[in-house]
Amino acid sequence: MAIVNIRKPEVHKRWMTLLLINMMTPALARVFLVVLAETAGNAAVGGGGPPPPFVAIPPSLVGDLLLVAAIVHDWRTRGRPHPVYVYGGLVTLGVPFLVAAFANTGLWMSMAKAFERLAG
Repeated sequence: MAIVNIRKPEVHKRWMTLLLINMMTPALARVFLVVLAETAGNAAVGGGGPPPPFVAIPPSLVGDLLLVAAIVHDWRTRGRPHPVYVYGGLVTLGVPFLVAAFANTGLWMSMAKAFERLAG
């Protein structure tokens, strides 16, 4: 959507901000992993395969605090939040919960294996 709206700077920058917020989840998850591994007595990090999908929910919620900051900024400067933040934010908030719910289903796994075959 940011590329489609490249000639509308106010809309484009908000889509890019939303993209940045969504891309921060893996980095924040790594920070959570290191901090939690430190508090758990330096347990081995990453030794048992990938973590279960629901562990991505807390880091994504922390990243969503940036979305709250952007909405507050819009509210103070424009008097209302921009529709990109409202509708895109709802999707951003919902995706981690949907991923956690569907990540272990047979349909999701068959799609993942199909994509894996494309890469090989």
